[in-house]
Amino acid sequence: MFCENCKTNPASGYIEEAKAGLIRRINLCPKCLSQKEKAIFGANMFSQFLSAPQIKQACSKCNTALSTILNTFFVGCPDCYVELGEELVPVIRNIQNAISHAGTRPGESISIRDELKQLRLQLNQAIKEERFEDAAILNRRIKAIEVKK
Repeated sequence: MFCENCKTNPASGYIEEAKAGLIRRINLCPKCLSQKEKAIFGANMFSQFLSAPQIKQACSKCNTALSTILNTFFVGCPDCYVELGEELVPVIRNIQNAISHAGTRPGESISIRDELKQLRLQLNQAIKEERFEDAAILNRRIKAIEVKK
């Protein structure tokens, strides 16, 4: 099947066009598909999410440019957040509706994780000091919290 736009190259992708309630599939070659995507979405497909101005800055530690981060959504190193934070915060907030990481388990609060961490440290200390009754109590508290999660 050939590209419906240039009619010379083989089609490898398609776009769907909706007109008057009908959906039409247009088969395109990579070059024509790229041109159509640029016409529809602009040069940066994710530009609708970006609110930060395009400032030519880069991280001094890893030399990752701000424009690269905004186009790829990949940060070069942890220092990028510090050095380019003023420009990244609005973008991060637009994309994920928050600027802090909430953890890998949805709904798990940070205070519960901190409490479990403290209890485990106390349990290890009680075992080292051979306070086995205290260790048993701490172990029961840890298990009760884990069951609630």
